Amino acid sequence: KHQIRALIAGGVDTLLVETIFDSLNAKTALVAIREVFEEDHIELPVQIYLICYRILQAANDPAGAAVLAAGHTLLQERAASIQDEALRQQFLQAVPFNRALLVLLS
Repeated sequence: KHQIRALIAGGVDTLLVETIFDSLNAKTALVAIREVFEEDHIELPVQIYLICYRILQAANDPAGAAVLAAGHTLLQERAASIQDEALRQQFLQAVPFNRALLVLLS
């Protein structure tokens, strides 16, 4: 968590979890990122939920369903803040990560 906070304080735009074939290490890193974001009240991009879900799913971890649901809730909250219906639909359907998240929940 210390490394995550140091990177954020340094102004990184993206946190990239890099492992070759070790889904357990990837899961551990993603859980730590999620915890830091929750503890420090940092908003996760929707794509992080999708990536976390896919890693947890690959590791057969049942926590994936909760991560996917949380990402869906965040996506719907952000979409609801877009007043124009056409723009809202474009946000939901034209952004690949948003669309993929919706497809997984349909």
